Order: sequence, then structure tokens, then C-alpha cells
Amino acid sequence: MPLITLTSDYGLRDHYVGALKALIYQYHESAKIIDISHQISTFKVSEAAAVLLFARQYFPENSVHIVCIDENPVSEAASSRILAGYIEGQYYITADNGFLGYINFHKTAAKVVEIPIDANDRISWRAHTMAKAAAAIAKEIDLEQIGYDSGEYLSNGFPHPYFRNNETQLLAQVIYIDEYGNILTNVHKRYFEKNFQRSSFEIKIRNNAIRKLVTGYQELKTRNTGEAFALFNAAGFLEIGLINSANVHQPKGYARSLGADKLLGVKTGDTITIDFQ
Repeated sequence: MPLITLTSDYGLRDHYVGALKALIYQYHESAKIIDISHQISTFKVSEAAAVLLFARQYFPENSVHIVCIDENPVSEAASSRILAGYIEGQYYITADNGFLGYINFHKTAAKVVEIPIDANDRISWRAHTMAKAAAAIAKEIDLEQIGYDSGEYLSNGFPHPYFRNNETQLLAQVIYIDEYGNILTNVHKRYFEKNFQRSSFEIKIRNNAIRKLVTGYQELKTRNTGEAFALFNAAGFLEIGLINSANVHQPKGYARSLGADKLLGVKTGDTITIDFQ
């Protein structure tokens, strides 16, 4: 039976997470539900996509991911449409807010349908619609039976790294900062290795230069505290950090200790340069 996952900006204080789960069970009493995160920054669609990009490899094929995040409901970008998409072996149920473009990082073929809005739903919260669609997909009902051709839909996406200076310098972007303060970029391993094979490289981040990748976190035990490192995480994305500078886990909204992002003065959207020689 396919798993159903939940990702939202609801937090854990209010009733929304429990209510959504209750609705799923009403439509599918034997559903298997897993929480990925409910502490996504409010309205941050790209942050939710980054979290799922890093998590989805651990889920079996045909898992169903409900993503309850929209743009600011008072903005012009807000949409009342609910979409279901099948991308790289996984299902995603989300508002028409660009999420599907973000999660389809490698731009593979996608099947997308629009889900009819359930009559029980309020304008601003589509819980019945999402729960009913997730239950149907988990029962292995085809997308074409639960929705209809979506037509055009908002397909934002993470920018991809690009070369300049006669292809000697790669410009990458920070797409996520994790709870430890580690810096996640938009450079995927399959893209990087095509260039790494041809020459040496230097990753530049503020006043730090990294000339060698580590193969895993165990290797960091032999390094000095405060030393910058880079590796490809389990999802294949380039990650940069400082040894022993990890943030302390705190609930959403609480102050954190200094991580690599704060110590290096890096935030989401910043540019990272990689020079090839």
C-alpha cells in the first residue's frame, strides 16, 4: 500500500495537522501516514520543495506526498487550484503555486491533473480535496479518474547552475539551510561530475576555499573544528558546512546557536562560485 506523507507550514501548535490526518483516515481508514515536516517557513513553497527533494529518495515508488503550502493568500500569485502530479515515480498533491516545477528539478516528463474542489472545503483550506485525492491515489486509482487535464499551471523551479568566463567558473545558488546550519546548493552530483573529471576545482564561499570533497560525515572526525567542508549529500546535492558548528535543534521560532550559514554570512538565494582549472 503506498505511503501518504504530509509537509506543511502549519506548525504543531494548531489543529490543522491532526484535522488533515483525520480526513485522510475518513477516506482511507487503513492509510499509512508519515509526517515529513510541519515547520516549513510560512508560504515558502521553495523551502518545502527542497525538503522533499532531500527526503523523497527514502520513500518507495508511488508514495503520495501532500504539500500544504501556498503563496501568501492575499497576494496576486495565490491560487485556488489543487493539482496532483506524478514525477519520477512519486505522486504530489499541491496547490498550483509552482511547487511541481521546484520538485521536478531534473525536468523529467510529468503527468499532472487538476483535482475538483470538494464542496466541504473552505476557500482558503482545501483539506477535504487533498485528503480525498491522496486516499484515492493510495488505493491505486489512476490520476485520470480523480482529476482532469490541468492545462497550463505555474511551473516555477530552482535555478540551475551555469557557467561563465569561458566555462571556467560555475555559478551555483544556495537553495536551503538545514537545522544544523549546513548550506545546500543547486549543484547536483550528476551535473558536477561531468566537469570534475576534467580538472581541479575550488569552491569559494566568503573567505573560504574548498578544493576537495569529503566522501561522508565520518571523514570529518579527522578535520579541525571550524574548517569548511563540502560533500554530496544522500540526495546528490552539494552541501557546504563548517566542522562542529552545528545548530542546536530548537522548536520553530526559537533562537538557534550559530551554524555555518551564520558564521559565513550565507542565506538562501546567495551565489556560490566554483572555479575550474
